[in-house]
Amino acid sequence: MTSLFSFLVVLSVLIFIHELGHYLLARLLGVGVERFSIGFGPRLAGWTSGRTDFRISAIPLGGYVKMVGDEPDAELPEEDIPLSFTHKPVWKRMLIVAAGPFFNLLLAVFFLWGLVFWYGLPVMDPVVGDVKAGSPAASAGLRVGDLVVRVDDRSVDSWEEIQKLIRRASEDQAMVFEVDRGDGIRQVRIFPELMPTPDALGAMVMRMGIGADPFIPPTIGFVSPGFPAAEAGLKSGDRVIKVNGADSPTWMVMARKIQESSGERLILDVEREGIRLSLEMQTREEVMEDGLGGKITRHVVGIAPEPYTRAEKLGFLGSMLEGTRQTGEIVTVTGIALARMVKGSLSRDNLGGPILIAQMAGSEARKGLANLLAFIAVISVNLALLNLLPIPVLDGGHLMFYTIELLRGKPVSVRGREVAQQVGIFLLLSLMVFAFYNDILRLFRG
Repeated sequence: MTSLFSFLVVLSVLIFIHELGHYLLARLLGVGVERFSIGFGPRLAGWTSGRTDFRISAIPLGGYVKMVGDEPDAELPEEDIPLSFTHKPVWKRMLIVAAGPFFNLLLAVFFLWGLVFWYGLPVMDPVVGDVKAGSPAASAGLRVGDLVVRVDDRSVDSWEEIQKLIRRASEDQAMVFEVDRGDGIRQVRIFPELMPTPDALGAMVMRMGIGADPFIPPTIGFVSPGFPAAEAGLKSGDRVIKVNGADSPTWMVMARKIQESSGERLILDVEREGIRLSLEMQTREEVMEDGLGGKITRHVVGIAPEPYTRAEKLGFLGSMLEGTRQTGEIVTVTGIALARMVKGSLSRDNLGGPILIAQMAGSEARKGLANLLAFIAVISVNLALLNLLPIPVLDGGHLMFYTIELLRGKPVSVRGREVAQQVGIFLLLSLMVFAFYNDILRLFRG
């Protein structure tokens, strides 16, 4: 019930904001609106204001704004022509169509801004948690447990600051790390180099690095539905004590042991609310880009850490900028994920539909309001980008038609639009069927 209720809340908020964007721009630019509907199908409830019927409809899997004259070949009374969508200049129609996805992006900015302002920005302490053998950090003598206090005469207060400085560094220039080992401050000179580094989606990309990672406790922050960890019963908040009988003091040590299992059965000893449990699972094999134009095989169980150790207050303006930056980052990651799915370098098994969204919404709602709002922000960005794809029947398809109209000086023919919309409906239905198929497979696996 929590998942169902959370799903309806998430979907209602996203649909309302999206359609509100279309509605407000339409009214602002002088277009009449006949219907504002949350959902499709028969009208369940609502009210009428002016000529607009605001309604909640029976099928809660979308929504729409019905504007005066939005069908190009429809006959209109003379008095409705000034209010007709079709009779407006093409640039006005483009703004009205683009307003829906834009409002979804604004929603993400607003929620993330509010979360950062209220709770602070989660950051990791500048403590070394892992040093890779043979890396620049290992060669320079950096150690696990070192507290980094300065880098190149700049004070650092978080691991994120260290990462930014490293990524801006040059290969031929040493970076001076001042570290505290409990017995005084000492300097360590490290020459960073380009090395394969996992990006936000797990694929390897070439970035400047030193071969050291922050201290991250082996506590589960998120369990992906349908993956081996979820099937075995691993839950958010579980602390991993051992992997196949070997101690797991940090997340990186645990991750390495999982990767080294190469598909063999794993036994994870975890602590959950003071109770010790042993959970058995088998890794799933995934092929990812290696950052050098090739492929690598990773063994995953579908878990992510909870790495942040504290929250940093940024103030009103700083929180707004951070919320905007985070939204931009989600846009980038989502765009890369879509591109990799098309190329086949990211498994299409990651694609999910309403069932997966409901599962994740319920999971985030159980963690608290902040997690649910952050989840809505991410899904809102996904909805915006999906709607901007150049597929007829989506907002991006309409924008494509209007761009052609701008270039040709006349609209696409009615027949051309009809054929394109039929193709668009087929593509959209195929995508929905595939997403439902993945959802159902996850349910059976679970």
